[in-house]
Formats: sequence, C-alpha cells, structure tokens
Amino acid sequence: MEVMVITFNLHLLAAVAALATAICSGFAAWYWYESSQQDAVLVESPTPSIDDAPQVHQLSTQVNVFKLQAALSESSRLNKTAAKWSALAAACATITAILSAF
Repeated sequence: MEVMVITFNLHLLAAVAALATAICSGFAAWYWYESSQQDAVLVESPTPSIDDAPQVHQLSTQVNVFKLQAALSESSRLNKTAAKWSALAAACATITAILSAF
C-alpha cells in the first residue's frame, strides 16, 4: 500500500513537471516569436542631393542608426528572455524524465 502511494505521488509530480514544461515552452516560443516581429527600419533617401545639403543626409543617417539600435536592443532583450524560458523548460523536461523512470 505504501509503495502505491509513493508511486502515485511520483506520477503526480511527473505530470506537474510535464505541465510546467509545456507552459515554459509556450512562453519561450511566444518571446521568440515577438523578437522576430521587430520592425525593420525603413530608410528613405532625403530629397535634396548630398551636394546641396550634406547635413540633411548626416542627420538622416544618425536618426536611422538610433532606430536600428533600439529595434536590435528590443529583439535582443526578447531573445534573452526566451532563452531563459527555454532553459527552464529543459530543466522541467529533465525532471519529468527522471520522475517518469520510477
């Protein structure tokens, strides 16, 4: 009787760990999807030629670099969060495998 209770508890813990794996994997997938949806910075050429107004071209380049940096920073942050969720999912999957062996 006591062995059955221990076995039941191990199976229950394995089911909880499997559910945790699924939840963590879902969060990781969502964060990776969000990181892939960062808008590319579209650059339009300034109207005047570079010979007529070089400062307009320089300012345009600087502004677009800042937008690109912001988009890359956000994508990087989302990737980092997704990697953490994936690591947690892998840990939960390992626990599930160990508990399922008994």
